[in-house]
Amino acid sequence: MLNIENCENVEKEILIEGLANEEMIRQRLFRRLEFLLLKDLPKLTRFCHGNYLEFPLLRTLRIESCPTLKTFISDAEGNSSEIASPTLFNEKVTFLCLEELSIIGAGNWRKIWHDQLSNSVRIHFTNN
Repeated sequence: MLNIENCENVEKEILIEGLANEEMIRQRLFRRLEFLLLKDLPKLTRFCHGNYLEFPLLRTLRIESCPTLKTFISDAEGNSSEIASPTLFNEKVTFLCLEELSIIGAGNWRKIWHDQLSNSVRIHFTNN
């Protein structure tokens, strides 16, 4: 379980690019994570800076009150306009076991997912 809450100055959470053993870190960083909550992060523009990220066991993802969230992962540098994405989750994010996705008061995307999402995922979306 990972809860990231009430951090008013956080703009991005995880930086992977340029680290030694980058590929190994990318594959192992969240390999046992089953629950992720991002809540009350008013300046968060992306969760991860990098090329690709795996969440092999993540079952529940909740994003609440993250109004400036543009995308979940991006390797763009600079200001938030450079990381603007029409989708929250692009092909760079892999959720193999996701069962529940809850988004409350976050972002302004044309699509949540870049591709067809499994029918087994329960989605709750409210944009305040």
